[in-house]
Amino acid sequence: MRGRRQHTLLRARVPRVVLGATLLASGALAAPPALAAPDPPPPPLAPNRPSKELDEPDRADPPEPASAPHDPARTIDAAQASGTSDLLAPTPPEWAHKYAEARTKLLTGEFASAAVLFAELETTAVNRVDLALARAQRSLADDWSARNLTFIRRQDLADPSVTSRALDRRSTDELVSLYTNSVLYGIGSAIWLGSLTEPKTAAGGILPGVALTAGAVGTVLALDSGRGLRYGVPQSIVSGMWIGLEQAIIWTLWHNSREGRPDLETKTHSTILWGLSSVGAVAGGVLGETLGTTPGRAAWVGSTAFWTGALAGFATGGVVENATTPALAVAGIGLSAGTGIGLLSAESVSPSIGRVRLIDLSGVLGGVAAAALYAAAANRESTAQATSGVTALGIAGGLAIGWVATAGMPKDALRTREPKDEDEPKASAQREDDTLASRVRPLLLPQASGAMIGAGGTF
Repeated sequence: MRGRRQHTLLRARVPRVVLGATLLASGALAAPPALAAPDPPPPPLAPNRPSKELDEPDRADPPEPASAPHDPARTIDAAQASGTSDLLAPTPPEWAHKYAEARTKLLTGEFASAAVLFAELETTAVNRVDLALARAQRSLADDWSARNLTFIRRQDLADPSVTSRALDRRSTDELVSLYTNSVLYGIGSAIWLGSLTEPKTAAGGILPGVALTAGAVGTVLALDSGRGLRYGVPQSIVSGMWIGLEQAIIWTLWHNSREGRPDLETKTHSTILWGLSSVGAVAGGVLGETLGTTPGRAAWVGSTAFWTGALAGFATGGVVENATTPALAVAGIGLSAGTGIGLLSAESVSPSIGRVRLIDLSGVLGGVAAAALYAAAANRESTAQATSGVTALGIAGGLAIGWVATAGMPKDALRTREPKDEDEPKASAQREDDTLASRVRPLLLPQASGAMIGAGGTF
């Protein structure tokens, strides 16, 4: 929005101007007033001939010529030439009606449409007051439309996600989730360290665990110091940590399930779990900070990775007999593929974190309910292969129901300026006739010792 500032372009003292004006005034006072010539007498009427009005009383007045199209610039110029101010030109009713319509669109948040209407009103204004009103409102609508702003009720600001997204700062809910998972990470780190050191006393196992847990929480506190983490970054760290942990669990189980191969040692197993969890957490935080995300998008990536791997593994177990090793391998591949699917689809889906949680809950309930019903119906004749296949069907059905049931939930949009649609009417930020010369007015301010000459206007 263009600010209104008045600039003085030139300031000079001109005592000779004052002196010249004084001499002219003195000469005008000293000169005698000129005598006006007497008005000539009206011409006498011709004898025995009545006036034209009395002679033709019933003749109609000649028709008035058709009026030219309205031109606001011509009206303003004519007003100035006649010595009257264009401020006195009345506002046409049609102009006032269109102004009210444009004002309504501005108050309802349709800034682009309002800017177009106000630009049209500028071209049809018949006086300076209407022109200034239309120009100011158009400038306001242009600015709000360009900044992609919208109105929001004051009571809606109580929602933490609204203010956090507007400020691009993590919400309290996702920060609590990050602190909770940092405690779990610290406990896992203590277990990993214990498997490496094999402490002989209880204090040797507990005290390092307490220190590692405190260190994990302190790391989150340090990362969130100052301005704080960006919006969605804490959830990105959590999702990355769980994806890394799931990968580690699947592939270590796959290695241990292969025939003829020795199982991994406890130290190696715990190191893989801790290492991939740490790598996942760091990668998730870096991606979230670099690319920008929302809590819902970050949670969506974690959910698509988990459920794609789960469905692939259970479906493989339901098709192939005694397929523990292949099912785990397919589940690991599905987990990696699901991570990529989640990253590619997060922007288009952009769900809220609440919707992701409801879809997850629906998937869990669907899988558990299907497996429980099958076990109750088959009694003691159930098999692992059939249970795996039924569980896969239950998970798929639960996810589908959750997706459809939550389709009406609002999206969690990323705080960026989206490009405007080409079909949307473009608001004119600057009209061709809105030049610098049309917005500058000369100034002449008298002073005791002279005068101040300058210029001012709206810039």
